[in-house]
Amino acid sequence: PPSKGAQSVVIRCNGWTKSGVQCKRNVRSSPGLAVEGAATEIFCYQHRSRLLQPTGFYASKGSEWVSFNDWIPSYLHPDTQAALRVEMEKLPSPSDSPGHIYVFEVRDRSSDRLRLKVGRATNVVKRIDQWDRQCRTHEHVVRGWYPEPENTSKSKSPSHLKGLVKVGDPAAWCHRLERLIHLELGDLATRSAYLDPDWPVVAPLSTSNQRSSAVQCPDCGESHREIFDFVRVKQGKYRNKEWEMIVLPVIRKWGQFTAKYL
Repeated sequence: PPSKGAQSVVIRCNGWTKSGVQCKRNVRSSPGLAVEGAATEIFCYQHRSRLLQPTGFYASKGSEWVSFNDWIPSYLHPDTQAALRVEMEKLPSPSDSPGHIYVFEVRDRSSDRLRLKVGRATNVVKRIDQWDRQCRTHEHVVRGWYPEPENTSKSKSPSHLKGLVKVGDPAAWCHRLERLIHLELGDLATRSAYLDPDWPVVAPLSTSNQRSSAVQCPDCGESHREIFDFVRVKQGKYRNKEWEMIVLPVIRKWGQFTAKYL
């Protein structure tokens, strides 16, 4: 897995040659793929090109055809697109377990960034309390969790105040769900495609337009790669709506994917 604090890592290509051996090329990953604790599959330009050729695959659940274009935005980095394709096509793991995706904001008045912790837990309330005790410098504000309670609406949204958080049934295959979410959010956080006024209908960005998403914690000293550091939108319909209109739709999308196809 990627090392803590590194913007990118150099690892061996995960592709296989026609001779049946693993590719010997060493590849530097993009910062958006470096998520703490996750085994990242990186590919050289040749194997990445081959991975991006198929238009879809047959899902293991129901043998339904899944089109990659329905789920993967074209503005994502080619490395991210390839990694998402690999995760989508994998068979469900017997070791995967149900759980919730939770999101809280790490409030920092000295920063103009939106810092969101996006993680997985079997007990959301307990996990949030653990973060409060581990990293005390900044306030942690609950923004939401997935699956969302049934019948949620603007007029009947659940309380996000600590002590009143009440989650519903967990999502199946939560490890896979978290990985898919992290891959796309990592790309959005490091490349900021959403800052284009025409987003989400935008041309692919330059592969050099990226930065590290790691955030050094002043309390525990860790570079929490599961904390995504977003540049705030200065104007337009996404201003002050980064969570509701940019991040939450990604979580919902991959939740729908895992529920339907895994």
